Amino acid sequence: LAASWTNINGGASGAIYGDSAVGVTNQSTSSNNVTIGPSGSYSGNIYGGYADSVANADSFNNNVSILGGSFTGQIHGAYASTLNGIASAYNNTVIIDGGTFSIFLTGGLAIANDGITSASNNSFTINGGTINNNVYGGSAHSSGNGVSGADGNTVTITGGIVTGTIAGGQAIVQNVSGASPVHASNNSVLISGGVFNNVIYGGIASTSTGSTYATGNTVTVSGGTVNGGITGGYAGTTIGGAFATGNTVIITNSPTFNAGAFLLGGATNKPGEDVFSNNRLKIWNYTGSSVGQVLNFKYYNFLLPPSFTTASSAALGVTGNLNLTSGSNSSTIEAVDFAGGGPTRNNGDVYTLLRAGSITGTITNNGQTIAGKQGAALQYTILLAQNANTITATIISGGGGGSAATLNPQMKAVSEGRTSGAIAVNQGGDLVAGQGINSAVASTHGGQPAGSSRSGSGGSAGGRGGLGSSGA
Repeated sequence: LAASWTNINGGASGAIYGDSAVGVTNQSTSSNNVTIGPSGSYSGNIYGGYADSVANADSFNNNVSILGGSFTGQIHGAYASTLNGIASAYNNTVIIDGGTFSIFLTGGLAIANDGITSASNNSFTINGGTINNNVYGGSAHSSGNGVSGADGNTVTITGGIVTGTIAGGQAIVQNVSGASPVHASNNSVLISGGVFNNVIYGGIASTSTGSTYATGNTVTVSGGTVNGGITGGYAGTTIGGAFATGNTVIITNSPTFNAGAFLLGGATNKPGEDVFSNNRLKIWNYTGSSVGQVLNFKYYNFLLPPSFTTASSAALGVTGNLNLTSGSNSSTIEAVDFAGGGPTRNNGDVYTLLRAGSITGTITNNGQTIAGKQGAALQYTILLAQNANTITATIISGGGGGSAATLNPQMKAVSEGRTSGAIAVNQGGDLVAGQGINSAVASTHGGQPAGSSRSGSGGSAGGRGGLGSSGA
């Protein structure tokens, strides 16, 4: 299909399409570009590509850019709709630089009645503006029975205000006949600035009857103000299994969290489901504020900033409850490392990793040691200890204070590898030089190697000119 370009500024009252395709079967739109603003009022929906069919519709590789204005309609990088076939929206993008918005927005939306819907690899970027509704990188929705998947979608936010829910990917089926799963997997949200008043999800999978999977999603927060909370994955169902597992939440740099903000690895509306397994909280080079509560993380990873000392309050403060359990499962401190650039740490140093108003449960490796690194070169042995409201890490070997810091064995291997390489080069050079000298001498001896005797007619050992064995 030929690409199209649509540029509108100053306002519009109807729907705006980069391209549209409507028919009974197999409708498709792709490679369209829509640019709106930077001024004007827009009351209709805006689509990069629009495909609508009774059976099979797809829309892909479309782009929408919003420079500014006032918007009261939906905005979608792509829209694919079917009655009972397959609807797919993939590889579409939306970029918002400014404006005000009142209806939900998606990078790509796939909807069906009783069909199969897929929203994958769509992206939504917000650099500014005020959005008074929900934002989804990709959304797949079946209003009846069907299968929905939202995978590999991304939301990136550098500024602006969002009052509604944010999700990298959302998959919803109202009803499911049989065991068809609903899944939101490998979606991501990256936030470096802005203000957020609701929950931020890596992925959402929801149905009334059937199994749901919100797995492998990631939320990274490195800036901005979070007034709601962060959830790696949400899996909701009434009848069936719900799995919100293998999700990752990363907090780094200096974001601000409201006193009531929370960090969850996984969440569900159905008690007893797995919202804990393989979920990770990574606290990397973090100098931001405390959070309200933390729960449903199997693993905790710490990369302590260069400025972090034994006098620092905690790598992460939790004003409320830190919950380290889910059913019979407990959390584990998986890694404690120090960022490069700081001072060498000393034996006996005690660093507070977590400080909470209250702690539920006990880490699995309480009282055990783990290996920690500083930068790429230094390695420590660290003892973990859980107390009434803190979890601490004590350096017991490898640090300063009377003994030199231990070199990371991998760095030792690199050093030895370079040394052995240099030796090999030197040995090779000696060999080449020796062979070269022997060849030069042999050429003067008529092909005899240096150090050998040469006899000729009427001659004697040692040859002519005094160049015998001793001469060589």
